[in-house]
Amino acid sequence: MSKRKQWDNFKNKLAAKRMGKKERVEEGEYLTVQQLSASVEGKAQKYTRIGPLTMVPFKHEEKTMQNVRQACKDHFSFGDEYHCDILAGERGPSYTNIGQIKNWKLLHVRFIESDGQLFLKDSSCASSAQQINTRGRSGSHKEGSTSLTISVPDEKQKSSMIPKSVPLSQLIMMGKLIPPKKNVVTLQLEQFNVTLKCWENPLEAILSVSVEKFASGGCRDAFEANGMKGFSGKLVLKRYKPERIDELTHLFNSLDDHTRKVVQMHAIARHFAQMMQREAPLEFGETFTYTKLYYGKLNDEAVTVEQFIEGTFVKYINNTGDILVKDQSAIALKAESFAHYSYVKSGEQLIIVDLQGVGFTLFDPEIASTTLYADDNSIYFCAGNLSITAIETFLVQHKCNRFCKLLKLEEV
Repeated sequence: MSKRKQWDNFKNKLAAKRMGKKERVEEGEYLTVQQLSASVEGKAQKYTRIGPLTMVPFKHEEKTMQNVRQACKDHFSFGDEYHCDILAGERGPSYTNIGQIKNWKLLHVRFIESDGQLFLKDSSCASSAQQINTRGRSGSHKEGSTSLTISVPDEKQKSSMIPKSVPLSQLIMMGKLIPPKKNVVTLQLEQFNVTLKCWENPLEAILSVSVEKFASGGCRDAFEANGMKGFSGKLVLKRYKPERIDELTHLFNSLDDHTRKVVQMHAIARHFAQMMQREAPLEFGETFTYTKLYYGKLNDEAVTVEQFIEGTFVKYINNTGDILVKDQSAIALKAESFAHYSYVKSGEQLIIVDLQGVGFTLFDPEIASTTLYADDNSIYFCAGNLSITAIETFLVQHKCNRFCKLLKLEEV
């Protein structure tokens, strides 16, 4: 931002304060937030940090307590049954109005269940927020020499804090076990380094993983996850379908071996995408990318973890080599040119297929190789390797386009 722009913003903010207006937020602003535990822990009686610092998108026009709380609840996926408490630090106290927040460089928040309790402020213990149940109005109660002030929330706060009535029949049913919708797991995650041809040192990650799958493929189911430590943001954890385990174990010796080969294959596809990005001329425009894929063990079961990509999923080329999108759009033609590129750059030994993803971010590739079996009779790459069949299918259907020419690829 230019100095002139900074100065204009400063003047506008100053004028707004003088006129008693609420501070406006610039488009695209983010809040730096540290999530804390719901209650204090340990001898120091501090709230514990949960995960790393997070950039929370703030799309509201004005900074109010309600808007800041809502932005944090939306980002961390907390529903109306939770209250967002904004604190001055890891020991508190809680902010009660926007004017108390002087340092916007870092906000501390915790999420507590809205159980209808009101906050009690004690002048002799201002560092902690206690709670009491009350039906009275705002007022003071003197007990000895200590003055206690009961703060009653406004109508909007009341509606979010007072629990909805629950039918007796449902309360009785809650006497049965209600399984959690998410499990917290600790994984040692590894990624494969193509340049060094080896596995890198594992990274410890704590994830919150949904119990129910949200998508399913030919061999694996996908589960939504959120990083709590080591990784941040929305992730995808993939596990094998029970009905495919025996078949994959027979073909690839073990699920562990096959999963590691899946990660290696993904790393190879990512390597080709990076090569093409470096070699493509400026007029080629945007090229494809792959996010990182990690191998891990969940209860002795081999799994993979990767970034969750928001958007509309499209499959351009199947693992059979069939070209599925033939609308002559730039992105579809680039998908064909990428497969063509991998075939040429590998010395016509392999081709990257199963090109699918969201926009220019691809995931779950397959590689078809001209040679299917290695010297030890093991299968190259993974279960989706249809070898010469897939390669020939693609070569028959593919017609070199302007992007193949920009990459200076020989016609096939």
